Amino acid sequence: MLKEWNEFRIATPGGRLSTRYPMGQPLTHIHHVAHLETSYRILKDEKIRAGLIFDKSILNRKRILVNWLSPNHWYYGSRYGNVSFTYNFNTLVKNKNYYWVEVIRYSPPACRILITSKVYDYLDEYDPKTETGPWRYVADEDTHYWNGDCCMEFMLEDDLLLSRCSNIGFVDHNKQACCVDHSTCQDKGLSSLKGSLYFFATLIGNGLPFYFHQFTQQVDGIIKAKGNLQDAIGLLLQSARRKNFSGRIRFSDANAEAQVLAAVTFLGNGQIEQYKLMLKEFRSYTDYEEKLIDVFVKTFQLADDRSLDL
Repeated sequence: MLKEWNEFRIATPGGRLSTRYPMGQPLTHIHHVAHLETSYRILKDEKIRAGLIFDKSILNRKRILVNWLSPNHWYYGSRYGNVSFTYNFNTLVKNKNYYWVEVIRYSPPACRILITSKVYDYLDEYDPKTETGPWRYVADEDTHYWNGDCCMEFMLEDDLLLSRCSNIGFVDHNKQACCVDHSTCQDKGLSSLKGSLYFFATLIGNGLPFYFHQFTQQVDGIIKAKGNLQDAIGLLLQSARRKNFSGRIRFSDANAEAQVLAAVTFLGNGQIEQYKLMLKEFRSYTDYEEKLIDVFVKTFQLADDRSLDL
């Protein structure tokens, strides 16, 4: 008897099915996407907490707590928010049990697999080494593959420690749909750039905890900013250009750093008029620019302002 997952069968490089089924895409990293407010709580908690399943899944009455993860990239934007937490797939699934949950007939269809340390006799076991479905594991290559023609959703029955997150990136929020409430979501339609701007403004302004490896890297013995951090400082500087600077605060003044932190806090909260008033207190854009860069260098323990590659 054919299993439900056979409909989403994939071929793998070197296999005999390459002309009959879609070629699987390498599956190295997987992402949990969250709204901005949720992402700030994740930073404070230092973990992504598993939660109950509320949609029309067959598991929604089983009181199983899961984290949703996916390798998907959303062409029209994610329903789940702007902030993408990236994890190594092989590390997350190693020595776990795998169960096929269901396929939900969205467009494209969503294939769901439960990753857990527990045993569930009411679900079909899924072995990626042998099963002909949307997720395959080729042991000789130590490589996972997935069907990029479907919406692949992994339900991990565990909290996700933020320390194991390799990168924090940003995606567009879908303009029409939201997993929480499309009629009230404040982030709906927010671009990845705006999401990044508000995220870093809030992180810096509120002194939220974070892990350095998600934003910095060591290059030739020098601590430098990763792309996400470089983009953030560029966006923050761009948002301040052509604003009215007519105050007395200079880069070297004792209160300059506090003024920068107040400004970006208002920006992160979406209080744009208050943000402009904070900027106005600086003598010039250059004074603000230099102090903002100084705050970034200090916060992320960079070697110097050249580490931002601006």
